[in-house]
Amino acid sequence: MKVSDLTVEVRNSSLVRVGQLTAKDLVGFTAVLRFNKVGSWKVVLPVGHVLAEELKQPGAGLVISNSSGVILSGPTTAVVTNQSTEDVTGTYTITGVDDSVLLSERLAYPTPSTADVTLQTSAYDVRTGVAETVMKQYVDVNIGPGAPSVRKIAALTVQATAGLGSSVTAQARFQPLQELFEGLADVAGLGFTIEQSGSNLQFQVYAPNDRSAYVRLDLDNGRLTKSEYSYSQPKATRAIVGGSGDLTARTFLERTTSVSLASEVTWGRRIEVFNDQRSTSETAKLQQYGDELLATDGKTLISVSISPTDDQSMLFGTDWNLGDKVTCVVGTAELIAVVTEIGILVTEEGVRIGATVGEPRTLDYETQLLSIQADQASRISKLERTK
Repeated sequence: MKVSDLTVEVRNSSLVRVGQLTAKDLVGFTAVLRFNKVGSWKVVLPVGHVLAEELKQPGAGLVISNSSGVILSGPTTAVVTNQSTEDVTGTYTITGVDDSVLLSERLAYPTPSTADVTLQTSAYDVRTGVAETVMKQYVDVNIGPGAPSVRKIAALTVQATAGLGSSVTAQARFQPLQELFEGLADVAGLGFTIEQSGSNLQFQVYAPNDRSAYVRLDLDNGRLTKSEYSYSQPKATRAIVGGSGDLTARTFLERTTSVSLASEVTWGRRIEVFNDQRSTSETAKLQQYGDELLATDGKTLISVSISPTDDQSMLFGTDWNLGDKVTCVVGTAELIAVVTEIGILVTEEGVRIGATVGEPRTLDYETQLLSIQADQASRISKLERTK
C-alpha cells in the first residue's frame, strides 16, 4: 500500500472536515482497526501546524479512508506536547479512538423510552428478531433518533436494515451496548461499527466475506513477509447456564457445540464454565446465552500475526478486509480464520500493514511493523555489503 492510497482528514467537533493531512504529516502515523472492538489511531504533528491546532481540540477527530470508503473515523482522546532544547517549538502527539467507542460508553436501558433511571418500568428490554435488526433497534431507542432527547446523539443515524444474521433474543439491563452486541454478532457471524458518513455518524451492521478460497497468505507465495503462529486451549468446552429460581428450584442447563466437544477431545480437558442468567427461565434464551459463550471461548484459540506484502493481487482493503475469512499458511499449518485486527503504520518508505487472523491479541503494531522494517533494512544492507 502507498501513502497515496490513504486519505486522512481532520474533522472539527461538528464533524465538518476541515483539511487533509499530507504524506509528510503522516510519517509515523498509526492506526489499529479491530473487528467488533474499538480501534485506535495516533499522529505526531508540529506545534503550530494549522490542522494540529484543530485536531487537538476536544471533540475533534480524524476520518481515514481508502478506495473502498471510510475505514476508521473517531475522536481525539489525548494530547501530549513534547518540547526540548533541540526542538523548542515542539510537537503534539495526538491519540484517538474510533467512533464505535460510543457503544462502549453508553448503556442499554431496560425502559429506553424513559431517560430517568429512577422511573424504569421494565426489568429488561427484551427483543427478538434477526440479529442485525435487534442491534439497530437497541441503538435507535437508546442513543439514536428514537432515543429520549437527553440521551440522543444528534449526529448519529442508523443504517437501513437488510435482514442480516440469524434470529436471536436479547435482554438489555444497563449493560454497555458494545458488550450486548458482541455476543449477538458472534452467534450471527456479523460485524458492527460506527463511522462517519457525510456530515453524520452512522451505526452499521454488515456480513463479512469468506475470502478463504482465493485469499491465501503465505511466505512461499510471496504474499507475506513475516508471520507468527500461536494457539492455546479453549477457555470453556461446556457452558453450564443458570436461569431464574432459587436453590434446587433454579433452572439449569448444559450447552455444548460440535466444536467445543472436538476441542475437549483434542486437549483432553473438560472445561466447565458457569454462566449466570437468572433473568430468565426460557430454554431458548438460556441456550442462546450458552451458545454465545462457546462461540468465542469453546474452541482452540488460534492467533496468526502476519505482515502482508504489497502483492497487487491480494491487497488489504480491496481483496480482503477486517472481519473477512482468509487462509494463512504458517509452516505446515493451513488455517482459515477471521481477520480480527489490522495495524497500519506510515513510514518514509510507505505504508506497512500488519494483521491478526484469529484470536485478537491487542498487539503493539507500531513496534511490530517497525521491527519488520528494520529486518528488511538489515537484509538490504547485507546484500549491499556482499555485492
